[in-house]
Amino acid sequence: MLSKALKQFISDHRSDDTARLLLQRHRYTGIDVLFAVQQIEGRRKASAKLPELSTNDDFVFPPHLNLEQASSEATARFKAVRYAAGKSVIDITGGLGIDTIYMARVAKNVTYIEQNAELLRIAEENFKMLGLSNIRCLCGNSAEMLAGGGMRADLVYADPARRDQQGRRVVSLADCTPDIIQLLHTLLDIAPQVLIKTSPMLDISLAKRQMGSVAEIAVVALRNECKELLFLCSRDSATDTPPMCVDIDADGREILFRPTAEELRAVPPVANRVDQYLYDPSVAVVKAQITNVLANHFGLSLLQSGSRLGTSSRLINDYMGRVFQVVDVLSVSPKAVRAALPSGKANVVSRNFPLSADELRKKLKITDGSDYFLIATVLNGVKKVLVLCRRVA
Repeated sequence: MLSKALKQFISDHRSDDTARLLLQRHRYTGIDVLFAVQQIEGRRKASAKLPELSTNDDFVFPPHLNLEQASSEATARFKAVRYAAGKSVIDITGGLGIDTIYMARVAKNVTYIEQNAELLRIAEENFKMLGLSNIRCLCGNSAEMLAGGGMRADLVYADPARRDQQGRRVVSLADCTPDIIQLLHTLLDIAPQVLIKTSPMLDISLAKRQMGSVAEIAVVALRNECKELLFLCSRDSATDTPPMCVDIDADGREILFRPTAEELRAVPPVANRVDQYLYDPSVAVVKAQITNVLANHFGLSLLQSGSRLGTSSRLINDYMGRVFQVVDVLSVSPKAVRAALPSGKANVVSRNFPLSADELRKKLKITDGSDYFLIATVLNGVKKVLVLCRRVA
């Protein structure tokens, strides 16, 4: 699929203006410039998402829309190790095959199903190039294939397409393809466990009620951006435990937090002042709606009831989120900010505050930059303050 000449062309033009390449494609005889541009743009767009594969000259990239919903390598690795190790797996929404690749590296075997023949051809080429011989590829409608019976596995994995027939983004499970709620009973007949990946925008409580057989929920964040929700459905049991939060940093290090039943019932204290350190939880914790639980777990006091910010006199190295060392607590006025920040530069953050970060920048005449953060918040539900701080973790 990628000839030596084509790979050389991609390498030679990897930094070029792809629009110009397309306009001048008649100059490059013997080269499929449209396909080459697809590869160049795919590598650019996937450089952060797929750092290993985007630097592999033999890896073939599909059109942009097929790349869009693919898991990142970091989240695919997490899913593979936690849910697929040593198992036989059926991936019913194959796509580019990133999850299949990482599952195949630890699973007994993986069946990859994709109804787009061209996408399947690309994925199959990549599997072969990567030396993954334990993957079986099937082309067709997964719902129809599975309804026929005869297929069995330890785990079924599904990442339903989140665009409708008009190409618009959708979030609701009923609007995705396939309709996983209607298909779930069939999937649980095929495997004792079904792992479903959804949009991070999905309402967790609603999805849990719709599925009805959820054994585990994971909220996965990568570099403090919520990327996906995972629902592990089980034939044998369901549980009322809260979501597990997973935070993966830029180096691939995973921090997991799963609260206990006792922690769910505890209420963290409210601080009467901002202490030496300020704690801002991971977006995974915020999405899971367990910021109070995390604060209580680490012995933090909240700045006000319902606030996501916690404070403490001690430095917590394994906290799930950002940690700041407090320099000063300022009033919300341009004069106070100018005195504390003569450079007029700081990273502005708004937390439980009536003004947005952009509105605060304009009001305080602050521009982004420097090592300082200005975190606008409310103390004790009454006093509006700016916490001047530096990030330490």
